[in-house]
Amino acid sequence: MNGAKKVKAEHPNANNKELSLKLSEMWKSLSLHSKQTYYQAEKNLSEEFEMKCSNTYKQNQETQRRKIARRKTMDAPPQTASREDDDDIQIIEERTP
Repeated sequence: MNGAKKVKAEHPNANNKELSLKLSEMWKSLSLHSKQTYYQAEKNLSEEFEMKCSNTYKQNQETQRRKIARRKTMDAPPQTASREDDDDIQIIEERTP
């Protein structure tokens, strides 16, 4: 049972303000060594969260890039050979034996 649930079970009629004050007193009374386990757990959870967020952010960026690329190809006018390109092809064809 974590601290908040334990305090709530010990003081069932207490409101949130009273519970918060009690939890605050308990935290302040802990030694630095005891707090280290909580600090380490918080650090691990924070790193895990950052990894998930950064992966999601990278995936979203890649999805956006693909959407933009797809839009550009859909919006682009069709590629047609210009008149100059046709002339170049004819000249090359005439030179070949």
